[in-house]
Amino acid sequence: MSAAGELNRYDLIHFATHACVEPEQPRLSSIALCDADLTVQELLAWSLDAHLVVVSACESAAATTFGGEERAGIETALLAAGVANVLTSLWSVDDARVPAFMAAFVHHYATCRDGGLALAQAQRAAMLASGDAAQALWWAGWRVTGMG
Repeated sequence: MSAAGELNRYDLIHFATHACVEPEQPRLSSIALCDADLTVQELLAWSLDAHLVVVSACESAAATTFGGEERAGIETALLAAGVANVLTSLWSVDDARVPAFMAAFVHHYATCRDGGLALAQAQRAAMLASGDAAQALWWAGWRVTGMG
């Protein structure tokens, strides 16, 4: 069994946690788990078959760029581990609003099985619910990266 252990059985994995970005040493960037941090270095040793991994954490999409095109971060480590799609945030997330937003995202994802479409639908619903385009800052930073 891979270092990912039991997680390899799941098609959708959701980490609702904190992220730590280390721009100078991107392999030490991590997501917080209850008993330890899971680093990019550790993720690179994993093998996952998940269609989608959600990293619901501040700046989870942050990565260091090398040579103009090569990126290293949590998102890229999950893709390298075999995950088809990763949902991450470009900036800080609003802890009070994220649970409802993620519930909407998962609901739409369960219906269409397309991370990008589910994200667009959840973002649209958030925009309509707020009634104020200026409120987009709390939901516009989410993105899906991967193979579709």
